[in-house]
Amino acid sequence: DLSLIVKHAGLDPKASDRFEQALTAVSAALGACERILRAPTPLVYTRHTSRFLLAWCLLLPLGLYTDLKGSLLVVPIVVALAAFLFGIEELGVQIEEPFSIIAIESIF
Repeated sequence: DLSLIVKHAGLDPKASDRFEQALTAVSAALGACERILRAPTPLVYTRHTSRFLLAWCLLLPLGLYTDLKGSLLVVPIVVALAAFLFGIEELGVQIEEPFSIIAIESIF
């Protein structure tokens, strides 16, 4: 236990108190991270956003075709927009589950 190590380290009382406060703050932050880790992300939310984005990207060429007067530029524009939007959606999924990227176990 770190509290016992601090007591036996021979620090002056002020330094010992500051260290104990910092240790308490780190412990509280770790507890908050563990609560985030254990909180389930609704799978329906992720599925709904990806399905909506897919439908929007599939219908986008129909809207752009008339605006671009039948030009073949519709294809690269839609591909670029879809790549950007699906990339943002993937970032959102990773932000929802941050500990799949950074393992909380590596803190210990």
